[in-house]
Amino acid sequence: QLDGDPYIMIECNFVKPGNIRLHLYNGSNIQGLARKADNDLTQVGFQTVGSPESRNTGATKTVIRYGPTKADSARTVAAALPGATLEAAPELGNVIEVVVGSSYNGAKPVKVTGTPSGQPAASPSPKVVTALDDPCAA
Repeated sequence: QLDGDPYIMIECNFVKPGNIRLHLYNGSNIQGLARKADNDLTQVGFQTVGSPESRNTGATKTVIRYGPTKADSARTVAAALPGATLEAAPELGNVIEVVVGSSYNGAKPVKVTGTPSGQPAASPSPKVVTALDDPCAA
């Protein structure tokens, strides 16, 4: 966050929040915490799937669990949830789960400025040089 900008800037190959779908679970023993996280994440641009469910594991930390094809998306979610930890979970396939712990304190807006994975950055057009141009003039 710089100069009063309310967004957390990410300049890597991460995915924009609007392109990320999340399944939320309450891992804490605090009733309604996953519902609050669901609302917070929706307000900062993420898509949530279904109604939050309870796991009541007594978790204190928020954990972002993701399948093998969702690492970039999971890093964007982690940027929006300071203090959350990332956990690779191959059995999830193309799913991202957010298990909300009791230390959850809100979601932050994220602005992604890099090129998404798998898309090459646009390169500038090369200058056309002809035989009449002086190569030493540049």
